[in-house]
Amino acid sequence: YTAKDIPDQTGKVILVTGGNTGIGYETCLMLAQAGAKVYLAARSEARANAAIEKIRARNPKGTVQWLKLDLQDLESVRSAAQSFSNKESKLDALFNNAGIMATPYQLTKDGIEEQFQTNHVGPFYLTRLLLGKLERADDPRIVNTSSFGHRFYTANAESFTSLEEVNKTCDSTWTRYGQSKLANILFAMELAKRHPKIMSNAVHPGFIDTELSRGTGASYGKVFQTLFDWSIKLGASVVGVTLSPPEGALTQLYVGTAKKVRTDAISGRFFVPIAK
Repeated sequence: YTAKDIPDQTGKVILVTGGNTGIGYETCLMLAQAGAKVYLAARSEARANAAIEKIRARNPKGTVQWLKLDLQDLESVRSAAQSFSNKESKLDALFNNAGIMATPYQLTKDGIEEQFQTNHVGPFYLTRLLLGKLERADDPRIVNTSSFGHRFYTANAESFTSLEEVNKTCDSTWTRYGQSKLANILFAMELAKRHPKIMSNAVHPGFIDTELSRGTGASYGKVFQTLFDWSIKLGASVVGVTLSPPEGALTQLYVGTAKKVRTDAISGRFFVPIAK
């Protein structure tokens, strides 16, 4: 699956969280180039506008605009959903792309472990608030950007049963990250069961050199982050195991746009690069 395979998105309204950088930016760019009306959801107006200007400089067929969204603040999530709903009658695709990784343990203002809220609870709430708009679309899609990192967490009978359970420090920041990424997959599976009209899937975008690794610097120090980033680049040059951000965006673009996903009713699945 390549950018050229993306069907014409003219008339489609699409929301991408974390669209100002990394694979989120590439997703917004390729969707706009295919003719979609894209809402780039991000916390920082300055960073969002910088990304939007870069996209507009490519003269896409579609449009792109900022939607203020802070997934670490559930009131901001509610406001973002309301702002979108006031402007649009439908939502064709929701890309729950934004996320953080391996950050130090702390709770958000809502009292939820930071990674779990940013990666799952915030997207869960946004999705729930926008389900009505998705149901109004002819071919609605939900794409949850997960990770192979879900393997860092071993679920048990108590997993996800209470706030106290998800707020556990676990044995490391990577375990907490895995918990949130597993939740992304389980959420997509449950959405597929409860809302059969909406094609809901989760994806592992691949191992990609993006800003996602900045959380490791806060947890382990800048030296570790530098080594972590260097190892990713080394893997790419030696054995080709990592992808560029444009390549990393392709799996979620496949799930969010490919006609085969609708015709074959592909929902509740977990995809790996590229589009498998």
